[in-house]
Amino acid sequence: MGGSITFGQLTNVQMLGFYQARYKEDRKSFLAYVLQVNTTTSHFLVYRRYSQIASLATKLHFHPPVGLPPKYAMQLYPLTDMQLQQRFEGLKGFLHAVMVHLSMQHATGLHHATNSRAGLDMQLFCDFVVHHRNRPPKPVTGDIPNWAQPIQEVTDHDSITDSDDMGLLESDGSDVESDDLSTSFRNEVLQIEGNVGALWHSVRAYKHATVAWWEATSAVFDEYKRVADVPQLGTKDSIITRLQQEMTNTLDLMQLAFANTCDMEVLPPLEKLRHDVLPEIKHSFWTRHEHVQHDTVATTRRVQQERKLLHDKVHVDVHQSLTAFVAFQTRMLRTIHQKLHDVTTVPRPRSKSMPTLSTRTLDHHSQLPNEEMTMQKTQKDATEIDCKIKNEGTPQSRLWVWGRPPSLESGTPLILRPKQVAVLPNQPLIQIACGGEHLLYLTSTGDVYTFGNDEVRKMALSTTLPDPEANVPNSSLSYLTPQLVEELALEKALYGVTIAQIACGAQHSVAITNCGELYTWGSGEDGRLGHGDMRDRTVPRKVMTLLRQNVVSASCGGAHTVVLTEKGSVFSFGRGRNGRLGLGDTKWRDVPHEIMTFPLHMRVVQVACGWNFTTAIGQNGTLCTWGKTGEGQCGIGYVDQDQVVPAIVKFGTNSDVPILDVACGYTHTLVLTANGTMYSWGLGEYGQLGTGNVYEPIPAQVHYSIDVSDPLARVYCGAFHSIATTEHHVMFTWGLNLYGACGLGHTTNKDQPERLDCFSANHDLVVACGHKYTFALELALNQSHVKLQGLAKDHVLASHSLETTHFSSLRLPRDSIHEKEEELRRVKKMWRTRILRNWEANKNSALTHALWRQGIPPSIRARVWPLAIGNQLKVTPEMFQMYRRRAIAYKKDRHGSEESQIYDGGREHTLALIDTDLPRTFPSLKLFDASGPYYTLLLEVLETYACFRPDLGYIQGMSYLAAMLCLHMPQDRYLAFQCLANLMVHEHLFTFYLLDAELASVYYTLFEAFLEIRCSQLLVHFRNIGISSCSMYLMNWLQTLFLQVLPLESAARVFDNFLLDGTIFLFRIAMAIHELLAPQLLTAEMDVVLPLLQHNIMYQTIWHTQVSEQALFEKVSTIAVPTHIYAALDRVINDVFFYEKRNDLDQMGNSKMMMVGSGRQSIGIGHMKHERRSFNALNGVLGGF
Repeated sequence: MGGSITFGQLTNVQMLGFYQARYKEDRKSFLAYVLQVNTTTSHFLVYRRYSQIASLATKLHFHPPVGLPPKYAMQLYPLTDMQLQQRFEGLKGFLHAVMVHLSMQHATGLHHATNSRAGLDMQLFCDFVVHHRNRPPKPVTGDIPNWAQPIQEVTDHDSITDSDDMGLLESDGSDVESDDLSTSFRNEVLQIEGNVGALWHSVRAYKHATVAWWEATSAVFDEYKRVADVPQLGTKDSIITRLQQEMTNTLDLMQLAFANTCDMEVLPPLEKLRHDVLPEIKHSFWTRHEHVQHDTVATTRRVQQERKLLHDKVHVDVHQSLTAFVAFQTRMLRTIHQKLHDVTTVPRPRSKSMPTLSTRTLDHHSQLPNEEMTMQKTQKDATEIDCKIKNEGTPQSRLWVWGRPPSLESGTPLILRPKQVAVLPNQPLIQIACGGEHLLYLTSTGDVYTFGNDEVRKMALSTTLPDPEANVPNSSLSYLTPQLVEELALEKALYGVTIAQIACGAQHSVAITNCGELYTWGSGEDGRLGHGDMRDRTVPRKVMTLLRQNVVSASCGGAHTVVLTEKGSVFSFGRGRNGRLGLGDTKWRDVPHEIMTFPLHMRVVQVACGWNFTTAIGQNGTLCTWGKTGEGQCGIGYVDQDQVVPAIVKFGTNSDVPILDVACGYTHTLVLTANGTMYSWGLGEYGQLGTGNVYEPIPAQVHYSIDVSDPLARVYCGAFHSIATTEHHVMFTWGLNLYGACGLGHTTNKDQPERLDCFSANHDLVVACGHKYTFALELALNQSHVKLQGLAKDHVLASHSLETTHFSSLRLPRDSIHEKEEELRRVKKMWRTRILRNWEANKNSALTHALWRQGIPPSIRARVWPLAIGNQLKVTPEMFQMYRRRAIAYKKDRHGSEESQIYDGGREHTLALIDTDLPRTFPSLKLFDASGPYYTLLLEVLETYACFRPDLGYIQGMSYLAAMLCLHMPQDRYLAFQCLANLMVHEHLFTFYLLDAELASVYYTLFEAFLEIRCSQLLVHFRNIGISSCSMYLMNWLQTLFLQVLPLESAARVFDNFLLDGTIFLFRIAMAIHELLAPQLLTAEMDVVLPLLQHNIMYQTIWHTQVSEQALFEKVSTIAVPTHIYAALDRVINDVFFYEKRNDLDQMGNSKMMMVGSGRQSIGIGHMKHERRSFNALNGVLGGF
């Protein structure tokens, strides 16, 4: 029974239970924990003590998310049953967590990495679970429980050792009776479990192998087409083009269908057996904690019944899986064969020299006309395809990838040649940044998307994927499906701040805005985020110390960050080991410190970080380096100590030639001079230096095939490979190519530059190198946002709409920006610590109302708004899902439903209007149109609400309210819907969406009475020019809570105050706008007044200067609502019979309108809210703005 196994042979290790056993020597008792070990070839039991499991925990080189349970060693009295069970569950969870972690490491190949201890951990775990198998210790009393019996008879019994090593428990010397029916059934169950597990693994291996075959096949056809498109070969081969397109389209469709079939039809029956049926039988049939006799008739009958049920279940599920597998395999092969046959069976076109067949010849070969017709038809189709491709033109940006890109799914196939991929369709990319195992994407709209993160990946593996064999859709684990950084999108929406540049370190990220502010997030170890502490940040946060600087560029090393300001100053922070910060010592810094030791008169224009060193280029072309020098990465020669301050790099006889570009890898540096010469230095164990040498402590020239008409333009470095591009976008690659990162079609490392000619000269080319992969981004010439040094150009979002034109923060002095940010952080802290910790007790306090009226901090709104809106409708997640399914069903069967009786009387047909209206919702943000990241979210919320309130359906303007909620709570669709549903019935906001002029007229009448008191001259002027009612413009104001006319930052603050003070605050905002625009309104005619009040784009400047946020809320603080208008409005809002009076409203005069609701008034659920903001209290806090 001996013999070692590798970790790759382990399929499952789980703890079955425990029983009281005793040592053979001193007869002391202990708990023996029974582990079942399954491998690809066998299965067996092992028996371990608590101390042995604890010894394993101390020897592992990682800390599992589930720690060891307490041993209760100091407890004087015996352990209770609860304590025993808790310790068993804890040990079981610990072993499962260890197995999950090691499985993930094995799947990603970390056991082969020389700098990883994963292989040692796997060996320790194998030694722990394999040695001395099937050797149970003797129980204290009676026989070994049946469930703990070894699977087969064991005759070799070693005495037990007291060592805490992988020592094993003793055998009791008794043999397992082979004729025991229960044991026989148990062996059958374990055999089925092992075979089903092997089958499950085989199907998954087949899935990965098939995907790899598709990738390889697609790559072959791409190469065929690439060769056929070479200009030197003359005209393009239309047959090759068509074949490549047909095969690519077929593989794309079949790959998606295959993945869905495996995940939804083939694997689930097997997974049900492995995870549900078989574990349930083992758990329920064999008692864990007591011995059960199996010699009774009842037990025999039970075993036979369980065996029959298990046999039937296994037969059905395996047959179901096999049927699905065979059916799809047949369909897949037939489809591929048919597609290829339709193209390849067409004869080749006849050359001009080939003689033409006569009519007589054709008569003797009747089949030839059909072939000729087929050939002509195919040539015509191919020509049409080529023309179609040509007419469609090229996209604004094209993304290419090769190597092994990061993925949370194991077994990612290698891409050995540049492959065009689609990331964020319809959103042109302008920059990519590569970190350790994460990526950042920057779009032309200034949005940042992210995929993967070392820390987030670990969390995902330990929480969302507790089972290493869990089936996760590929789309959710792919670098092709990045996630929007929502906090930056919110900043863009509210303040018009877009991201202009991004950068990545090993475990942290940075982003620079178009106004020079720096955001950082990720791992905060050693202070690399610059926030004054070492806390990790999962969301971007501004670096306060740099708010007084205008940051233009940043670069990240392994654990440090370096930023460059507009004035040429350089700041560094993070780990200071080896002097990589350039501050004269090796201390870490958790806030940015300026480097003051550059050579005299050197103004830095570019910075670049390696793993543990840093480089900088001066305006005069001088290059300085500092940091670790052990591998020669600083290029300052043979030195025996690290460089802690910037030192100038000497280039021998070419020292006067300025440096144009620099790039840094893990231990090497690459530079480009003004005369097109390329130098490298450092450690080049994989050939990344390009000189053929392994070690170069000083600059050495990199030789390549020079084309004087196409000089080098840029250089790039991955961790262990290098890339250079020319002005015509010819690429040279060399270095580590084990994973295909050089894109040369093989996996052999190269120590000399190799030409890679795959890119168009009509685009700008931007390259981003990772550890094992490379990205290349082709940008249209008129869309390029990247300078020679890699610095993003000034990128300000083009805005022609009315809602996001307020950019006052961009023009504030730097000191004002710093003070504003400090005040915002102080207010956020007060909200978190003094208000939200006990909302019910603090929500009506003076402090809460004062902070509320100043505007809720954007990051706090996702918590405050749901609390303020409430859930009076008692919307539940189940209700949301029910109406969501109803909306989906209606869209699928729209025509049939119109004829059915299900939707009679409802307005579900308005769902068709939503898709048309979304692109008009905050269009300048590019967040809610068909290509925007929040399009699907907003669409689902609005469609669900239209089915939730079929009497209302969807009304234009509703999208603004829903979009505001989605912006602030994008992670929770249900919560956004719940808030929208309750907001629509908040303070009779619902009234303005009924499109019932008579019902809403009471509000317009009350406001006109208010306007007559405050601005009677303006009201008279309106009457004189033909504006008979303020409803001509006031409806849109009130319906969208001013979101259509005010900048989003100001409108969000209006939204805050509406939730606190209700409709009366909307009246005060409307009055403030009238008074601020009064000078223009009083002298204008109707054709000017209405467009001005509706914020037409022609009057954008007037709104921007006269209705700024500061001016608006200063004016609001001076406006008090008269008592009689406030009382009348309060009665209307709280009148539960309001909607029954629509037929009586037109019969009332203005004076009677003030008293509507006073006769049959019934104070509703909103009364308590109005009690806390009575008229006197409201007017007493007007100065709070």
